[in-house]
Amino acid sequence: MNNKSKGFLIGLAVVVVIGMIIAITSGNSEKTFTYDELSITVNGSFTKEASTLKYMNGLNLPKMALVNGNEYVYVDNESKDGYDTIDEYAEAVRDANTGSFDTVSSVLNSNGIRYIELTSKYLDENKKETSNSSKAMLAFYENGDKYWTVQIGCPESSYSSKKSRYLKWAESVTFSGR
Repeated sequence: MNNKSKGFLIGLAVVVVIGMIIAITSGNSEKTFTYDELSITVNGSFTKEASTLKYMNGLNLPKMALVNGNEYVYVDNESKDGYDTIDEYAEAVRDANTGSFDTVSSVLNSNGIRYIELTSKYLDENKKETSNSSKAMLAFYENGDKYWTVQIGCPESSYSSKKSRYLKWAESVTFSGR
């Protein structure tokens, strides 16, 4: 093989490696979304959805909904009225959801993030259960005069492999000063 051919092959290999690096790293970018004073950083592939999305159990629409294929992030808030502490609020939400979901965990804690895990059958357009299930973590936050929830989920079959990433996203939540 002459030097010209070797140079061409080396140049081609460099272009291929650079292309692979760009392809691999572009899917790992992060993006921050904000609703009111809450911001959350997630995978850059998420998009903000219109309010036509349904919660996985057909309840109220969230204040902000982010979607990436079959993964979702829902953000909601409510007044602190009636709850003295974030722990009391988390327990009340857990108790209120126990009858609405197939399974609801106890309140868990990871690096200061309080959350529960919820499992529910998907609903079709007629609000009838399908054979597929969704699993989510519902994280609790306190800021000013509001309690906030961030629900992060996906199909139940892939939740355990994504849970550490979801906890990282839950830990990324910040609040702007008011």
